[in-house]
Amino acid sequence: MKSIIGVLSLGISRGSLVSIRCSGEDEIQAMKEISKFISALNMK
Repeated sequence: MKSIIGVLSLGISRGSLVSIRCSGEDEIQAMKEISKFISALNMK
């Protein structure tokens, strides 16, 4: 997810199953933020 364009170009649609892997010093916080963002999308 280094680039939003890269993410958008994946063509993922609602109901798709995706796997996300984070690595680095802040991987736990990054995963929490990504999860929160995806959860917010599902609420709309």
